[in-house]
Amino acid sequence: MDRLGEELRKLALDRLRPLHRRLKQDHAVQGAVAAALIPIRTAQRGLARYRQSRLTNLARKEVTDTGPHCDVSVENKDASGGIDLWDPPIPNARFSRQRRDPQVRQRIHDHDRQQFHADGYMVIRNVVPPSLIGNAAREIAAFVGADLADSTTWYRGPLELDGIIPMHHAQSVWDIRQSPNLYQVFSEFFGTPRLMVDINRCIFRPPVHRRFPKISHGSIHWDTDPRGPRPASVQAVVLLSDVGRNGGGFQCLPDVYQNLDAWLKRYARRDDFDFFYPGLNHWKTTQVEGKAGDVILWSTKLPHGSATNLSNRPRVAAFVSMQPCGDNAQLRESMKNWWLTKRAPDYWRGLPGQLDPEPGAPAVLSDLGLKLIGVSSW
Repeated sequence: MDRLGEELRKLALDRLRPLHRRLKQDHAVQGAVAAALIPIRTAQRGLARYRQSRLTNLARKEVTDTGPHCDVSVENKDASGGIDLWDPPIPNARFSRQRRDPQVRQRIHDHDRQQFHADGYMVIRNVVPPSLIGNAAREIAAFVGADLADSTTWYRGPLELDGIIPMHHAQSVWDIRQSPNLYQVFSEFFGTPRLMVDINRCIFRPPVHRRFPKISHGSIHWDTDPRGPRPASVQAVVLLSDVGRNGGGFQCLPDVYQNLDAWLKRYARRDDFDFFYPGLNHWKTTQVEGKAGDVILWSTKLPHGSATNLSNRPRVAAFVSMQPCGDNAQLRESMKNWWLTKRAPDYWRGLPGQLDPEPGAPAVLSDLGLKLIGVSSW
């Protein structure tokens, strides 16, 4: 230890801490590295160095990833770092080695990437565990005064938001954002472990009701202008309830996505074209069915929306997406402040029914969670 300067000593301890904490709890080495999100070969090399020279060899210089996935826009809610999502990136060799470990289940397969390329979306099944799903669904319902077991309480949220719930900082929602399984999905999608999560909203869409004729009907839109020169980004939603056909779930128009340039040339040439109200609500859509815990990822170039809820249950979900991290100190500081103050991001503030700030202490974040908002470095 005496041979290390204070800065390098801290770096060495930081490298060991995630693994050391779990090994002290009597985890097997393979289980510990999986829980710590450390590749098995990296852990084996680190432990060998530790045993040989007691921390000194762990204090190597940090490797900077200069690949294309790190240079992203200031606004991570609308940025993909120049990655062309018409052809989703292939995982880099470092992450592919980790994924071949039998202890790590691969989440995204070739057929998923092919569907994303062809249709603009993919569905990854059984990502978020049931314990996280139940807690989040209950907190989202409670935010609007609803009881999932009592249909008379389902229509108390702001009707003008049509099921969008401006809840950003509940512990249960943060637990989903920092779920290792969900993180793995986006790591595989982008081919890099260096990611930043967004702070987005939730969904509670009850069935259509004659007393509330303006809510829970289907719509199709884009969230960003598809005519823009910037490459597509990726959006995602985590299902917190089972959704069958006509259950108010995710719907989209792959045909338009596949022929986007031609469609825009025909229908979007006018200066007053409104991408959020493009006049597509009457088109026949593809409805995506799923189970609680599934995750749907789609391109921002894909026209999409929520289907009409003709079921007898509310649709409950949370918008969660991740992007390759950049080197933007201002964004990292904003993420930290939003988390600590429990305020919505600036661009989501002022919605009906919003609590500003949300009550209670800040959510407890794991080591992974702190990295995903830029408080801790990768």
